[in-house]
Amino acid sequence: MSTSEHPECAIYLADIRQIDPGLDGRYCAMLGPGEDERLSSFRFPEGRLSFLLGRALARTQLAERLHCEPAEVAIAISDKGKPFLSDKDAAWCFSIAHAGAWVAVAIAKTPVGLDLERAERRNVKALARRFYTEQEYQWVCGQPEESQAQCFFRIWTLKEAEVKRRGSTMSELLSGAPFRLHGDLAVAEFAEGAACGYGLFQWREEQLLGVALSEPRPMRFFEGLPGQGYVQVSPSLLAGSENWRHQ
Repeated sequence: MSTSEHPECAIYLADIRQIDPGLDGRYCAMLGPGEDERLSSFRFPEGRLSFLLGRALARTQLAERLHCEPAEVAIAISDKGKPFLSDKDAAWCFSIAHAGAWVAVAIAKTPVGLDLERAERRNVKALARRFYTEQEYQWVCGQPEESQAQCFFRIWTLKEAEVKRRGSTMSELLSGAPFRLHGDLAVAEFAEGAACGYGLFQWREEQLLGVALSEPRPMRFFEGLPGQGYVQVSPSLLAGSENWRHQ
């Protein structure tokens, strides 16, 4: 596939439970400087595989677009922990997210933030009071009790995606930039971010997938593993900014 044939924004979803020992070795060979040390620092297998698969997904897809080998993709880390392409002339941006057994990577021609969250069933009112605006807090508390955790994580997922798009930290965003809330949905649009595009999707196993783009772009979703191929999928759109474009 040529660079011009790649979607302007593509999201790849993969399950770490599908990695066999042969794939594990192939993915390890794709890692760049410092990433093998990071891989060996994980104490638990799930964390190790999530990191490995995230890097393999990002590196294989970026390598296709940059016409190089996966291990040659120059990835740097900002002082706030955001991975990015160190080549300033590269036309692509990316973001990595993971939750449970799932890993997601977004590749786009504009700054992009991606988050994947499991909506845990717990009392979230105290967390909403601490981290959310008054409007957001009241919206969460106004939902039926059995729905409050899901509503809380809708906002959290979108804010986390926006943090990654900006390359900032959650503490810089949690108490500000409220969403416009309508009925029982958190419309994914920050007060000062009307030019951006936001989308919230339902993925498998009660996963919420949040996407933030600096410029709304047509996008597609794929599921699979590096080296094993992908199929196009269609997560359910739960909420989006008015300028959101989803194919």
